[in-house]
Amino acid sequence: MQDEALPIAAEMMLPDVLRRYPAARRVLDRYGLRGCGGPQGPQESVRWFARLHGVPLEQLLAELNAAARGEAIGAAPERSIADTIYRPYFLAGLLTVLTLGCT
Repeated sequence: MQDEALPIAAEMMLPDVLRRYPAARRVLDRYGLRGCGGPQGPQESVRWFARLHGVPLEQLLAELNAAARGEAIGAAPERSIADTIYRPYFLAGLLTVLTLGCT
């Protein structure tokens, strides 16, 4: 049997992964992405994400590639109140810092 090329590599940027394979969002959310960076995720590589979130790179790549192939990867992550308020809180903080910083 010939090896299939894996669609997701460690050097790929998260926005590229999420744009090409929306099902990968569930895997990343399970490891802590949860709304960070908006719908396309932060501008970082899969390798960097694994390192920051303490996930073995090989395990993360295996799960992401399974999701990209359409394989079942477990239950959807539960949404918490933190997921709902993160973006408005972040934007309010940014606005406050920039406004007070200018004065």
